[in-house]
Amino acid sequence: MEHQELYAIRRSEDRDQNGVLELDSPSKDARRSYFGRALLGAVIETSFLALTATDPTRPDRVLGFAAFDSSPSGELAEFTCYPAFLEHKFELPTASAFLFLTYFAHRQTTAGVASRPPVLKHLLHTAFATLVNKQSVLLVLPEDVDIESEPALAKFFERVSTRSPPLEAPKKPLEQQFAKNAKIFNQFTVYQVKANLFFPAVHVRRARVEDHDDLEPILKAQAEAVSSAFGEYFLAELIHDQDDHNVCLISEAANSPSTANAGQGRAVGLLAISDQLEVSTLQDNFALGALNDLAKSNATASKITPARLVIAGPPAGGKGTQCELLVETFNVLHLSTGDLLRAAVACGSPLGVQAQHFMDSGQLVPDELIVDVVLEKLAQPDCESRGWLLDGFPRTATQAQALLAAGFCPDAVISLDVPDDEVVRRIAGRRVDPETGKTYHLEFNPPPQDEDVLARLIQRSDDTEATIRQRLSTFHKHLGSVLSAFSAVPGSGAKIILVNGLQSKHAVAQHIIEQTRAIKTVQKLRMLISREEMTPPKLVISGPPAGGKGTQCEQLVALLNVVHLSTGDILRQAIRDKSPLGIQAQGFMDGGQLVPDELIVNVVLDRITQPDCERCGWLLDGFPRTAIQAEALLAARGGKAAPDCVMVLDVPDEEVIRRIAGRRVDPETGKTYHVEFNPPPPEVQARVIQRSDDTEETLRTRLEQFHAHSDGVLAAFEAFRGENGSNVQIVRADGLQPANLIAQTFVNPIFQRGNEAEARVLQRTGAESLAKLSKAEAQSNCFAVTLYCVGDDAFERSSSADLLVAAFATFPSRDYCLLTLPTHAREPPCLAYFSRIPARPASAFTHALYVLHRDAISFFCPRTSDDRGVLHPVHIDVQRLLQSEEAELTPLMVGLGRHTRQSLDQELALANEEAEIDLEDSPRHAAFLVRANGRVVGLAALARQPEVASLLPRHFDIDRVARMEFHRAKDLAFVRHLILNPIFAACSRHILLELMRYFRKTCLIYQVPTNSQSPTFSAALEEFVLAPPRRGVHTNSNTLRPTTSPDVDVGDDVKDERERIRRAAVCAAFALFALPKRLLSEPKVTINQRVVFVGASDAALSCLARLLATPYLYFSSLTLVSPHGLTVASIDEGEDTPQASDFARKSTFNTVELEQYSLRTHVRVVESRMVRVDRETRAVVLQDGSCIPYDYLALTTGLQDGTCTALGNLPRFVDEDLGGASGKAMAASYYPPVVPKQMVALGDLPTAQKLHSTLQKTGSEAEGAFVVYGSSLLALQVIQALLVRGISGSRIHHISPSRDSGGGVFEDAVVRSEMEKQYTTNGATLHTATKIVGVETAPGNDDELEGVRISALDGAKSSLRAANGDENDTQEVEGELMPCSWLLCCQHNDSDADVFRAVNESGLVYDGRLVVDGRMRTTDAHVLGAGSLCRFSRRFMAAKLHENYSSREGGELLAKSLLQLLDPLTFPEALPEVHPLPGQMQPTKTPMVPPPEMELPVIRSAVILGGKHYVQISVPTLTNTLALQSLPTNTASRATDVSLIGGDTFEMDTQAQSRPATAASSRPSRYTCLLFDDVGVLNRLEYLGDGAVPVRNLQNIVGLHEAYLNSALASYAAGKVHDWVAFFAHPWTSALYHDRFPAFRAKLRTLLAKDDGVRAIVDDAAAFMSETGDTKGAMALAQERVGRGGSALEPSTRRLVESQVLEFLGSNRDVLNMFLLPKGGGAARPGSK
Repeated sequence: MEHQELYAIRRSEDRDQNGVLELDSPSKDARRSYFGRALLGAVIETSFLALTATDPTRPDRVLGFAAFDSSPSGELAEFTCYPAFLEHKFELPTASAFLFLTYFAHRQTTAGVASRPPVLKHLLHTAFATLVNKQSVLLVLPEDVDIESEPALAKFFERVSTRSPPLEAPKKPLEQQFAKNAKIFNQFTVYQVKANLFFPAVHVRRARVEDHDDLEPILKAQAEAVSSAFGEYFLAELIHDQDDHNVCLISEAANSPSTANAGQGRAVGLLAISDQLEVSTLQDNFALGALNDLAKSNATASKITPARLVIAGPPAGGKGTQCELLVETFNVLHLSTGDLLRAAVACGSPLGVQAQHFMDSGQLVPDELIVDVVLEKLAQPDCESRGWLLDGFPRTATQAQALLAAGFCPDAVISLDVPDDEVVRRIAGRRVDPETGKTYHLEFNPPPQDEDVLARLIQRSDDTEATIRQRLSTFHKHLGSVLSAFSAVPGSGAKIILVNGLQSKHAVAQHIIEQTRAIKTVQKLRMLISREEMTPPKLVISGPPAGGKGTQCEQLVALLNVVHLSTGDILRQAIRDKSPLGIQAQGFMDGGQLVPDELIVNVVLDRITQPDCERCGWLLDGFPRTAIQAEALLAARGGKAAPDCVMVLDVPDEEVIRRIAGRRVDPETGKTYHVEFNPPPPEVQARVIQRSDDTEETLRTRLEQFHAHSDGVLAAFEAFRGENGSNVQIVRADGLQPANLIAQTFVNPIFQRGNEAEARVLQRTGAESLAKLSKAEAQSNCFAVTLYCVGDDAFERSSSADLLVAAFATFPSRDYCLLTLPTHAREPPCLAYFSRIPARPASAFTHALYVLHRDAISFFCPRTSDDRGVLHPVHIDVQRLLQSEEAELTPLMVGLGRHTRQSLDQELALANEEAEIDLEDSPRHAAFLVRANGRVVGLAALARQPEVASLLPRHFDIDRVARMEFHRAKDLAFVRHLILNPIFAACSRHILLELMRYFRKTCLIYQVPTNSQSPTFSAALEEFVLAPPRRGVHTNSNTLRPTTSPDVDVGDDVKDERERIRRAAVCAAFALFALPKRLLSEPKVTINQRVVFVGASDAALSCLARLLATPYLYFSSLTLVSPHGLTVASIDEGEDTPQASDFARKSTFNTVELEQYSLRTHVRVVESRMVRVDRETRAVVLQDGSCIPYDYLALTTGLQDGTCTALGNLPRFVDEDLGGASGKAMAASYYPPVVPKQMVALGDLPTAQKLHSTLQKTGSEAEGAFVVYGSSLLALQVIQALLVRGISGSRIHHISPSRDSGGGVFEDAVVRSEMEKQYTTNGATLHTATKIVGVETAPGNDDELEGVRISALDGAKSSLRAANGDENDTQEVEGELMPCSWLLCCQHNDSDADVFRAVNESGLVYDGRLVVDGRMRTTDAHVLGAGSLCRFSRRFMAAKLHENYSSREGGELLAKSLLQLLDPLTFPEALPEVHPLPGQMQPTKTPMVPPPEMELPVIRSAVILGGKHYVQISVPTLTNTLALQSLPTNTASRATDVSLIGGDTFEMDTQAQSRPATAASSRPSRYTCLLFDDVGVLNRLEYLGDGAVPVRNLQNIVGLHEAYLNSALASYAAGKVHDWVAFFAHPWTSALYHDRFPAFRAKLRTLLAKDDGVRAIVDDAAAFMSETGDTKGAMALAQERVGRGGSALEPSTRRLVESQVLEFLGSNRDVLNMFLLPKGGGAARPGSK
């Protein structure tokens, strides 16, 4: 566009406010009249899109500003119906296609300065280019405002003409709102500017050969991007080889206002499409179930599934036997609740952990938890593919309802009927031999006739008759309710199969199998009927009186689900409905006349045309009775009412007479008996009578009439021939057979029809079976994009949409357009309309899949750019949900989890309670319905929570996403549920924008519960941005110990602290995602590259948290491989009672913080081990042989215990197929190291939990000695954990390879001395300079540990002689045997053996650690590493092993490196230049990047011997502590304390901490030592004491200059510091602990670096240093020039520092409220006036 270089246009930022306020046109008064009163900062933050135009040569000079929103500015914003009104009254596109200009200002050109083109033109151009689905921008002005007074607006905006006549209002309520507000609406004038003024229209047609010359330069210019996305191509062949299946579409410049110089008629874009694609591969690799596997959406009416059965029966009823037979027949999964619970516990799943808790405490597992375990299993792929047989579940109606509510409806519920007496006989005869445990039965399996055996047999207490009958009573009570629950569900597929359990097991099984197969066959029939592959059954049943028609009708209706119609019932219903025919029939009946035959025929014919009969089919019983009626039925509807089958029951007359003539009626009770089948009891036998029409003479007359009419009816049916040669099938059955055989005879012809229809369908579609039909049919419902390219940016907007519209028009019968994109390729512009489909967990597909449905593009582009309507337009409307509409929600509910469904029902109930409150009155709960052309496609439940909203800024870094000063609590809406048909997933931004507009909110909040094991995360909610948790100021909870009496007053400080903890607990319950309105105009960049992390170390967690917190990126494929999933033991976990975390290494993450990063919703966690890295195919091989492909691999396992490795006991992995990344399980076996059960490698939390649980059960009664091995802080922590569990210190041996008395852990002499005393006090034995060289197990039992062999490090060996009968026959064994029962390994000094093998075999450089460069990359550019597993190259001498750095900082550096590789918006860092020596060639390898400067402190913390809390926090650059200035404090009294540190109870009382130490004071005993370097920077803090200290606070002061620490050095020298912990607990330190303090320091450092006074001080100090080499002297000179508290600084410098400090304190006064600020201390915000 011309003059484009004169403007730089970008999204507006808060810093633009001053520049916008300086713009002079329109004037401030004019702006107020155009756009109303508005706070500029709020306009920038809360508008849908705000753009700023600046001078490219002076980026800080603002030249123009425009804001666009979904509602007009001013008072009209209050009317949510206004956009619909405009669409209704004016010649405008749909409301979803226009926006409003809500603010505009620009800088007028100064006289004499070269003129610029209008800035509004460029702002509008950018707006339309950004919002590709918007067709116009509206400007709504009051009638009394003349747009001509502002030429900049008048030049582009034109008045919109009204429609004649207006469009019909879509709903009556809207029409009423239009009429109600018409007076206000008519006071405004509407102006419009269209997108086609800035973007030329295009015309789409098929490509021709002559288009080649136009397209070739376009493809050549974009060759790299196009080939990366679509592979190699030949343009000439694509155009030449077009046919019905492969089409090339081109967009050419059309004739439009903006194409004057665009070259009309030339090809500007290309889209190649094909319907020849292999959809099955995509179905196998992507989660397409929600899209019906890409088949037609109406194909979901009925699906064929494997058998899904529930079996119920009394104890000893034969369920186990039948389960075995049914599993053998149907290959279903046999699921019993007991087995499922045990499996969940064994695998350590979240539900299993909960169940284990109840089991361990001796409690029954709650009903709700059992339901969750069962439902979790049923949702697994194996149950979906094989089917299931539930045994023992559901036991209650509640469980049955939960099963149905979760969408798991069984095909059949099998009820085994066994009499109670038989059950008692089967169970009461059981006897158990207590010695052998063998079970006998006195009748079925008698014990041996041995007197001793017979004498000791016992009967279990629950096998007595009384107990059995009580159990049976409970069973019968619940069985009835369970069967009723399944029967009560309308349309339920669950059929009840009642079986006589006294039959032989094979007879019972045969009956169940036959019934189940019939049910599955009927399912096929229903599917074929719903697909219109066959017509619903139309049946007529005929038979004599008492022939069994009623019984057969019941069975046929239950099986086929047809509508049972009898003439009498039809007549009565017609009369009740007061239909015209019913009124006529009523007249005859009231007159005592018979209803005429003709009227009966008409009533019946009218009934069989009703929707239920048309949908399900019908079964006529008692009609037709005569040949005339039969002929009328056959002639109706042109023969289409003819039945398919007439079922005739043949029963001999004598049998009919026997059945009827024996009937007797008791005239007093009305009860009917039969003299043969149901004789009357003796007391009523004398008074029973026979009805007059039941006599033999009467019956014979009726039978003669029946046969006469029946023959005529059957003759009419036999003679019928339909238009296509169809006939009516007559099926006869012997009425004397059992009812089930008769029913089978009748349904066989229907089943045969179904089999024929199935064969036709399978032949036509090529599907293997009906179960796979939808997948097969998807092949004919999709086409794919094979090439896309648009040349000129001016045509990109129009071409993308128009080409896709034309593509659907090219394949009118196909609903889906697919595009597969390599994971490394950039997304082409056309993908703005597509939805990304997540890959299946086991997928190894190398491309990402994008899907576009026909209805979605019809919404985005109802008309093409050249104003043609090609596709049927789709309108999406969002309206408040009415209670009467809830019945329409059923399709949306399918597949929702039980808890989600319950929560949604609660939200809808709350919304209904407030349905009468208008939205403008801001109800607390509201529900909204999303419709597409009237069809329900979405549901949203929103809520207001002002009390929670006010807490968010303090606990979450939400300001990085949404400036909360402009989003008041009333402007926030919490999204409770958002369900959207995945077809319209690409439309979610429009729907979210409409929700905000209707609910009058500027920001949406979504909370993911932290206590949810599998939180749901809707695809539409991917638009939300994570607000990371903020690091708060931590205080010790001991200050809040409860008072003994509630009446005791507590201070305000305690109350405030309790309130703070309460608020923190509220926010700890969820992870927070936010979506301000402005982000809806800024699509996220999707990163499809597959990033795999191996190891859940702090480095991995820190990196993942950093990636997920990047607001404009969405990572679609992040995978974490870890043997124990996401489990951490936090430093903060310090409970008084023993915890499992006592045996685990501490993480700098705590559980809440980790959950608040919501890793589970964005990261796939694979609980397994990596055993190989295949760099050639880029895949990691797991221990089960499966593969996970990667584009980038991050090795972050950290260090593990190396004891097994040192002993040569290594895991083994054996596989037969090294083929790589097929993703399928290979023939592989993994063999972990074989170690005794009591040899435990500690470190991870799950292992610690197992040890904790074991010791809890055995307690101090555990026998034998405990050996703790390792020279690590964890070893001392484990020793203390054993001591607090009652293990005597005399039984604890600490074997440390370190040579010093501190176990190789401590440098500080005071701490080492204290530990020596604690070993002595507790009786534990320390073996220094010793290593374990072997493990001894019991003979013949490698699981039982007997001891360890130890050896001195100096190489001296001890030998034991084992005598073998001859004292000269000896065998020398290395090491001395130390008997023990437990070996707890804590020697964290080596990489994981599997990881080392994988790294070594793959050829990565490993030099004691995995070698990485300064960007955390290995020698393979696609493999990175971070954490203690890694090291920098030895060529960088100053660099340490990474275990000496903060793993969190390593993770941050890893994230930074990954973002450099993955983020398309990141500018690549410049590599250091490499200058070859003379005569050398330019190096071809990428130079190794030097290590970065590490900054974060390294934290070591644990509770060690004596219950002492030890903390060491050091700067990462610390190398020599001897050169540092040591400043210790010790609160222990040497006169009274036994130990140097003391042993009093620690209670962190801030007031007590400020008092000087005295011998008599009862102060907490603690030793703290600070180490400062020569320039006054705190390098290390070391603490040992009786109580915990706030580590998360103290880590923030390490690395700071002592000037930040309230002149710590001077305070100490002056004797004012007696306890460093107390010193740093004063309120002034809160500012240092604040999470935004580092940013404040960085900003202040930048500003001071530019200050002349500061530069002069620095230069003088540097000159002094260079002359004398005296660092301390240089620092003294600088301090003298600065003065205490900056008193000697220049006034301007002081003002600068003071203003920055006041701004920091003022902007964070909600947390730092302990500082008293001067009036107006918070810096005034620009634009606030």
